[in-house]
Amino acid sequence: MPIPAKTGSQDKGSVVITLLPEQTIRGVKLLHAELCVALKGATRVRLAAAEVTHVDTATLQLLCAFILESRQRGVEVEWDTPSEALSSAARLLGVSEVLVLE
Repeated sequence: MPIPAKTGSQDKGSVVITLLPEQTIRGVKLLHAELCVALKGATRVRLAAAEVTHVDTATLQLLCAFILESRQRGVEVEWDTPSEALSSAARLLGVSEVLVLE
C-alpha cells in the first residue's frame, strides 16, 4: 500500500505538500486526494520535491492538472527544491513549462 505525500501547513492559507521519493501510479490516488484538499482551502501551495528519485507519467499528469486548476482558482503554487529526477522527467515528457519548472 503506497504511503501518501506528507502535507503540512505553514501559516493560514499556506500548505506544504512533500512529495515522496517514489511518486508512481501506485500512489497517485493518495497524492490526488492531498492536492484536492489543498485546492479547497489554500491560497498558496508549496510542493517540496527534493527527495523525489522516481516519478512516472501518471504523477506528472496529475501535477500538470493540479497546476492548471490552481491557476484557474487563483491558488499560488511554488516548487521547493525540485529534484533532478523530477525536472528531468518533466523535460523528457515536455511538461516543464506547464509545471513551471523552467
